[in-house]
Amino acid sequence: MKAMALGQKEISQGSDDAAQKAARDAAPVIASHHELLDDAARSLGVPSSIGTGTGGEAAARPFTAPVIGLFSLGALLLAAAAVLLMRRRTVRA
Repeated sequence: MKAMALGQKEISQGSDDAAQKAARDAAPVIASHHELLDDAARSLGVPSSIGTGTGGEAAARPFTAPVIGLFSLGALLLAAAAVLLMRRRTVRA
């Protein structure tokens, strides 16, 4: 939790004594509030984490059947277009 991390940073690296004392005094209160919020979230069924996808792993997947089918269809259309163009040129000549 960000508030806890900032408080710990102030305690360990802060230069103002009053700010360090305030951070030390607030740390147990922040921690207990965090625990209470976690407990309430669990009792309400709030998920503790959310799936965020593959992290870019999807880009490394091998070709799938639909992709191969589309490439094959494209190649077939290109070949057909080439044949039709060649026939058109030979008819005119």
